[in-house]
Amino acid sequence: MKVDKIGKEEIPLLISIALVIISILMSVIYNYIIDYKHILGSILVFFSGLLFFKNVKMYILLFVLTLTIGMINVIDIFYKSVEITMFGITINPLFLLLLILFLIFNKERLNKLFPN
Repeated sequence: MKVDKIGKEEIPLLISIALVIISILMSVIYNYIIDYKHILGSILVFFSGLLFFKNVKMYILLFVLTLTIGMINVIDIFYKSVEITMFGITINPLFLLLLILFLIFNKERLNKLFPN
């Protein structure tokens, strides 16, 4: 399945790409230190963006996996890291928000690609 146009379904991906670009610019301009979490997160967002144009089903799987891994604070895509710890579980609210937006905007696409 290929994509004909970019619509509201891609807002979370576009936000993620914008955050990666901002992080890269901030690290270059203001010498912020980018660690392995940012590099891994940037790579996963980059591959998600490539898969968006090649294979939508794989894009959805990889992007949801990326957001889930980021939500539990294994990867990061923004130079400022925000963490909330409740009951010993650390959650990154940025990834949680992106995952919620992704699920809301892609409800129809998810139902069509994964009918069960």
